[in-house]
Amino acid sequence: MCGITGVLSIHQSLPAFHIQRATRILRHRGPDDEGYLGIHPASGTAVPFGGPDSRVELPDVASAEFSARIWLGHRRLAIIDTSAAGHQPMASADGKKWLVYNGEIYNYRELRQELGQAGCVFSSRTDSEVILAAYEKWGEGCLQRFNGMWALAILDMERKCLFLARDRMGIKPLYFFRDKDYFVFASEIKSILTYPFVAKKINREVVFDYLALGYEDREDETAFKNIYELPPAQHMTLRLGDHRCDLKKYYELDFQAEPRPLEPGKLPEYSRDLLELLVRSIRLRLHSDVPLGSCLSGGIDSSAIVCLVSGILRESPVAAVGDRQKVFTACFPGQAIDESGYAKIVAAKAGAAWHPVVPQAGEMAHDLADLVYCQELPFGSTSIYAQYRIMKAVRQEGIKVLLDGQGGDELFGGYRQFFPPYYHELLTHFLWHELGMNVRGIAHSPFGASYLLKGVFKNIAKKITPAAIKNFARKKIAEKNGLLNEEFSRACQHRYQRGIEFEFFSLNEMLGSYMTGFHLKSLLRYEDRNSMRFAIESRTPFADDNDLIAFMFQIPAAYKIHQGWSKFLLRRTLAGSVPEPVLWRRDKIAFATPEASWLRQIKNELRFYASGPYQDFIDIKKLAENWDSLFCALPDSGFSQLWRVINFLIWAKTFDL
Repeated sequence: MCGITGVLSIHQSLPAFHIQRATRILRHRGPDDEGYLGIHPASGTAVPFGGPDSRVELPDVASAEFSARIWLGHRRLAIIDTSAAGHQPMASADGKKWLVYNGEIYNYRELRQELGQAGCVFSSRTDSEVILAAYEKWGEGCLQRFNGMWALAILDMERKCLFLARDRMGIKPLYFFRDKDYFVFASEIKSILTYPFVAKKINREVVFDYLALGYEDREDETAFKNIYELPPAQHMTLRLGDHRCDLKKYYELDFQAEPRPLEPGKLPEYSRDLLELLVRSIRLRLHSDVPLGSCLSGGIDSSAIVCLVSGILRESPVAAVGDRQKVFTACFPGQAIDESGYAKIVAAKAGAAWHPVVPQAGEMAHDLADLVYCQELPFGSTSIYAQYRIMKAVRQEGIKVLLDGQGGDELFGGYRQFFPPYYHELLTHFLWHELGMNVRGIAHSPFGASYLLKGVFKNIAKKITPAAIKNFARKKIAEKNGLLNEEFSRACQHRYQRGIEFEFFSLNEMLGSYMTGFHLKSLLRYEDRNSMRFAIESRTPFADDNDLIAFMFQIPAAYKIHQGWSKFLLRRTLAGSVPEPVLWRRDKIAFATPEASWLRQIKNELRFYASGPYQDFIDIKKLAENWDSLFCALPDSGFSQLWRVINFLIWAKTFDL
């Protein structure tokens, strides 16, 4: 796991300090090594440089009297082959291609063997070297062969282009800035903002979407004006001569759309295949040359990982895990959202060393500015802080790699909102037997019959309601709390028409949208920023294993929700591995915090942020006059506009916007 950055200038060379500053600000992503590359403007010769953290002997970039039109920078978190052989930017065997890369290709050993049989010679045990060899042999087609997570840039002097690519689900980040003179890319936006020609400006329309509509992701736009995100499953080729850019999507999720009833005879087969894929996925992600632990929320997904790791360890030891796997849980004693009791049961069964973490409101007040700085973009709730504290505790225990269950709900069907589209699917395709079993099993679901009926009717209403009425309803909901500047709201009224529609009439369609759309991508962004803030590589077996994902999306929906149970196939598959009280839980608690209580406790500390030159966005006067009553009116559960307003103000102040 690493931090990457680079800059291409069309008209003039840039001195070395630009790339040094842009790379240094990413040190938290990779404290183990640093490297730089400049391309001599006249000869095209590649000139490597180093810095204080470099593991190889190179000229110091800080004292280099060297300017270039192309610069690459890299910060390394050493996970596989921690020797200096993994130093980047890394050159291909012929010296014509240079790689900076962030991620893990878990099947790199199989690819290395295949490439070795084709004549490739390797000098390290890194996956980085395999990526370069794969690109040389298969070109952009190499991405189809990778199983893992990645954001990469290859400077190809032979083709005279810069090749950028991002993994299928968007686990690893990649941002860029582009105008008529410059192209800049980086793992984090803060790196791009170090360049003097990049103006720090608020993207008003994206901020409106966040404040008024609650949307955190908008295609490739970000809350920073003129800074974009390379979307997941896409690659970009930038020609060095004229900076012409070509974008291409290389992956589409294929899913089983045809409604089919559950066939009891197929359950053992599906369970056997799923268990094999789960164990393979997790086993691949245990490969590490540094200590490895697991996140354990107490839910089914993280419990599955911890228990399956335990089974793998019984077969053979894993050096990175050690004698006992270390697992970490966010705990909220006395709160309804506390899942520590379930986590403790799982840790005991797995024989794991359990590390409970108890986040507090006062600690959050102290850490808020740092949390917002590391997240870089406004976020929806304080649940992000619980994950931040987990990562901090993981690092304090000396762990550098963490397994996490992110993506399990989207892959196996865990959210309550998945039920109405599924029941609608059964109803409209006349699958009466399946519908009857699910209606009779409603007690197994984390809701009552009224929620289901409302959901089905809401789904139908969305389909038949005219767009104008939908836009009007969105507007009224957004204006409910009235904390936005009225002129700002009027100027952005057209954004209501771009509201994200959730009109799903089959379960697999909805799962696919959640898996590849903004929902999972947002969660993965939180995870990346929180983990990398503490130099931890977070691995998500359910979100980036291509074989596992392809298998689950060819399974009919009837195996995912059955007799009222969510994640039915996963539950059946894990019988005997995960403790029964956890495996057959009916409640569903998201990764939550006691947000309303916390915010009320720290409202005085938050007053500091309720000021500043942001009256063009927020009605600062109204916010200040109604401060106490707004906190009193916070809902005990769910998201609030008040938090979004506060988060926006902290973000704007933190980045001096």
